[in-house]
Amino acid sequence: MLNPVASAYSNAPVVLVVEDDALQRASLVSSLGKEYTVYEACDGLAALQALGEMPRPAVIVCDANMPRMDGLTFARAIKSHERMRGIPLLMTTARIKPLDVLAGINAGVRHYLPKPIDMRDLLEKVKHDVGSAKG
Repeated sequence: MLNPVASAYSNAPVVLVVEDDALQRASLVSSLGKEYTVYEACDGLAALQALGEMPRPAVIVCDANMPRMDGLTFARAIKSHERMRGIPLLMTTARIKPLDVLAGINAGVRHYLPKPIDMRDLLEKVKHDVGSAKG
């Protein structure tokens, strides 16, 4: 079983952060770790492996542009698995043109967050999606 990289308290909702930039990933883990149990992966392939070794996340925060497997390919992969299909996916990206957003929505992305990330906006969206998952 994979161990979390941050945890606010026992039984805190689980969030998976998928980001190839180590500094950005550390910032996301630090911010989310104040409220959630956070797992991390450096790209889509590592995230798919992590999903098999960790509790089902309430939310996934994923970068769009990553090596080995990008965010849209990862989104399509998790939406094709019964166990993961309903997990809200928040995509972080510098590409926010309408066609990019449409491609993300078609792949199952719930929210697009432009980079640089407004951490308050991210935390608000994660909190909303975690609350929706519970209800």
